[in-house]
Amino acid sequence: MRLVCPSCGALHSAEGWINDTEAREALAATAALPPPVARWALQYIALFRPPRRALTWARARRLLVELRELVEAPEIRWNLEPPRPSRPEAWAQAMERVVCHPPKELPLGNHNYLRKIAYRIADELDAQAERYREAEITRRRIEEMSREEIERNRERMKDLAKSLELGAWRNSKDVRGVRACGRQEVSVRGQGRRPDGLLPYEP
Repeated sequence: MRLVCPSCGALHSAEGWINDTEAREALAATAALPPPVARWALQYIALFRPPRRALTWARARRLLVELRELVEAPEIRWNLEPPRPSRPEAWAQAMERVVCHPPKELPLGNHNYLRKIAYRIADELDAQAERYREAEITRRRIEEMSREEIERNRERMKDLAKSLELGAWRNSKDVRGVRACGRQEVSVRGQGRRPDGLLPYEP
């Protein structure tokens, strides 16, 4: 029975693949990758296949070993840009983009195109992580406020509410006083007396 690799196009018998040292090492290198990266590994290295030829197991193993070294590195570097933390998800997303939207010039000659995409994704993930850290610091600061300070704020709010209520009560009392004086004056005039209690002057 002869098997054809759907990624690299290699044609070989099942026994030959099992007995081929390079094939076993290539598959072992794939299995050693983080699961998100291993998912796209074989499709990614297929972009290195020369036109009208199969990708040899020796080169496939070498590419997979290089890929594992990139993924396991603590940082992702690109040109003179600041390094970014290396995360398997960044490499997996980069490989997915390269496989789904490959460059115009194929086959690939090295991992530089993947490194460029991975750096951009790592930069985005790093920015998201920084925003999350800042939000977490703010949340912890709020939680660490002492109960005494919270209680003082409550007392201030109570005092302010009382002041507002007292001011409203005073305003309403003044209005009632003015209305009462007006009614008293009208009542006195109706009795023919002056507001001071004396009878009106008659010439």
